[in-house]
Amino acid sequence: MKTDIRVLIADDHPIVRQGLRQVIEADPQLKVVAEAGDGQTALERIQTLQPEIAVLDIDMPEMDGFAIARALREQELNTAVIFLTIHREEDFFNEALDVGPKATFSKTAPPPTSWPPSAPSPGASITPARH
Repeated sequence: MKTDIRVLIADDHPIVRQGLRQVIEADPQLKVVAEAGDGQTALERIQTLQPEIAVLDIDMPEMDGFAIARALREQELNTAVIFLTIHREEDFFNEALDVGPKATFSKTAPPPTSWPPSAPSPGASITPARH
């Protein structure tokens, strides 16, 4: 029996959440189980629903994506984190790597060709997690 991979999307821009939902749910194995427009709501929904994947904007009201990832790690929740950001500065990517996401994508890059992204689309900016 095939089980869905449950995904949460958190971004403070509704149009970004809508676009991500369309890309993610194009894969029949993936199901968006929740959306959040701020970090605190995202964390609460992750704690309650425990999705397999959380796609998080780094800059959000209430709590940023880095703080959410740290909280998930401290609480030993097994939700994999994928960061999205408009920032292209090295400091942001370094901080992202420090909190252990599965990947970090630039919002200015083309969308990945599959979800969960395992490799970048042509021209995409992806930073895999350090091990």
